[in-house]
Amino acid sequence: MVERYLLQDVETWSQQNPETTAIPSREMRERLVRGDLVKLHFLVPSNRELAERMWVEVQELTDTGYIGRLDNDPLRYFVGVLLGNEIVAFEPKHVASIWIEPHHDWEKRMLGAAHSFTDLG
Repeated sequence: MVERYLLQDVETWSQQNPETTAIPSREMRERLVRGDLVKLHFLVPSNRELAERMWVEVQELTDTGYIGRLDNDPLRYFVGVLLGNEIVAFEPKHVASIWIEPHHDWEKRMLGAAHSFTDLG
């Protein structure tokens, strides 16, 4: 089976480029809930130095991360490969940005219990 997309591990990328790259804290990336919008970097198969950055809406929590729905259509590298509304699996290490609406109470969310990616029952 040919992979249609590969996501960049932005956590590692950020650690390697701390002067130029800032991502949300690990804690924030582990506390996403249904409806949150996150930006993921989809690596170009023919050149892993290039990525198309696209928004994904979190749909559900999984054992290792999340299932989301692509919230925009590809504009460049993935035209004809991925479509808007496509389902995407990802982990906290793939989250480059989180869209925070003014009504989000992140402080309250950060005080709550962390998601467990191993004991979901």
